[in-house]
Amino acid sequence: MIDIVFATDNNFCPHVAVAITSLLHNNKNESITIHLFTIDVSNDNLSKLKSMAEPFENAQISTYQVTKDLFAKFPNPGIYSLACYLRILTPELLPKSDKALYLDCDLIVNGSIKELWDTDIDGYSCAAGHDAIYSYEATKSYLGYDYHKEGYANSGVLLMNLDYWRKHGTQKKLVDFLNTHHVKFPDQDAINIILHGTIKFLHPKWNCHTGYFAFPPLVIPEQRKYIKKLWKGAVITHFTGKVKPWHKECVNPYKKYYLKYKKMTCWNNLPLNGIESSSYKRIKIIALRHLKNLVAKTVSFTY
Repeated sequence: MIDIVFATDNNFCPHVAVAITSLLHNNKNESITIHLFTIDVSNDNLSKLKSMAEPFENAQISTYQVTKDLFAKFPNPGIYSLACYLRILTPELLPKSDKALYLDCDLIVNGSIKELWDTDIDGYSCAAGHDAIYSYEATKSYLGYDYHKEGYANSGVLLMNLDYWRKHGTQKKLVDFLNTHHVKFPDQDAINIILHGTIKFLHPKWNCHTGYFAFPPLVIPEQRKYIKKLWKGAVITHFTGKVKPWHKECVNPYKKYYLKYKKMTCWNNLPLNGIESSSYKRIKIIALRHLKNLVAKTVSFTY
């Protein structure tokens, strides 16, 4: 049985639905339990999400309605939703599981996750992919460890060793850290600072973030060798950054797959949003991004 964790508030229900749909359609031969952690999700949306596993004999969705009382010891996450803290609570919410794969809502699964699930994390706190250069630069003044040597992980895809977290009191350490330090990316910074040296880094096909398609690429130098294959070979595509595939301005090469799975959900008629109110500005931005994509894809063949 593969234990998958998603966490969402009401606003992100349409997007977690796309992520779940992509996961189930590409893993029909695996036995999957989706643990859906929710905060302030309406009964209607909750019912829609729970019904998504019904066509799949191998899958089930268990929902966990978390109240804000559970976050009493957490600091205000600022611009982020309280849902960002839910991954930290996984060992507590899944007391009988020794391992879980946490996935963010703003991603799609393009293939089988069996290989990822079978990754050996014995002795590690978790397995994760490298984040973009932007995060390294934004956090280097306070990380407090050699991130060039040990890396900085993106917390959007985490293969979590829950037994390790319980044995080492990781959840409490993360909460204590967040209450005593000012950080840029709340849960992610805490996970990296508390768990650095115990994180197993994954091939970027398991967390292919937007930085791999930028020009110049927003990834650390040693990750550039993977870029060429990631244009078509990402198993998990993570739509990081402000522009998401539900925005008109998004030109991510995997946006078409997001839209494909969106059509299979109850939110298939939900229109795309525009970040720019001006049509002229929007068209200009889209054209420029397509040009950058073309350049980035061409240059990727030289890495």
